[in-house]
Amino acid sequence: MAMFSFLAFKALHRVDDYLVSPRQGTRWKREYVPFLGETYRLAAACGDIEREFGIFATSFTRARDYGNEVYLVAPDPRFPVVEGEWGWRAGAAFVVAGPFDEWCLQPAVNLIKEAYRAGYPQINDVLENAALITKDACALALSGGIKWLSIAIYEWPTEKINRCLIEAFVSKADAKMLYEAGLLLPDARWYPEIAKALSDTKDRIWLSRAVREWPEKRKLPLCNLINGGKNGD
Repeated sequence: MAMFSFLAFKALHRVDDYLVSPRQGTRWKREYVPFLGETYRLAAACGDIEREFGIFATSFTRARDYGNEVYLVAPDPRFPVVEGEWGWRAGAAFVVAGPFDEWCLQPAVNLIKEAYRAGYPQINDVLENAALITKDACALALSGGIKWLSIAIYEWPTEKINRCLIEAFVSKADAKMLYEAGLLLPDARWYPEIAKALSDTKDRIWLSRAVREWPEKRKLPLCNLINGGKNGD
């Protein structure tokens, strides 16, 4: 499977056998791209990057505002690329896969996720946005901030919660968040890593409240962790 850096999304319209950018009506040409094969590619005019123009790509949600056919694209690494919070603009880019909609976005998430794990840099918010749409726990674990990780462990369907999501949450949560997770999460979403993370904070206020208020079967392992730490000192 070919992998690329800075995978992002772009709305394109199909006209006959070619693709067109919706805002400018620019035609993407059919070309061969190494490691990918024949696809659609577009190069910006000379000097466009310096003039703050170029080819733009962004998160799926933002790209969808410009059209219903959304493609996964990558910047051509032989040309300049300027990163931004929600995507990039590049001197040239090519289509990697698509089109996608929110109901069939998982293959695109998998491509971004696997490229990230293989060491190809990605735009964090592009992966986070796609992970939230598809409720992909491992993708959100790679990209999500504590706000979205917290929302996911409480609000996503139970079958979408897994250990990698919980591990990402506990790595970023403060003592209060960990205490609340131990108090409020149903058993099907509970992982012992939460108790271990709270114990490791050594926060007396929230540890004390957890010992008093957590359900008994969560409280006892927490007490053992606390007492084990004291004995180890």
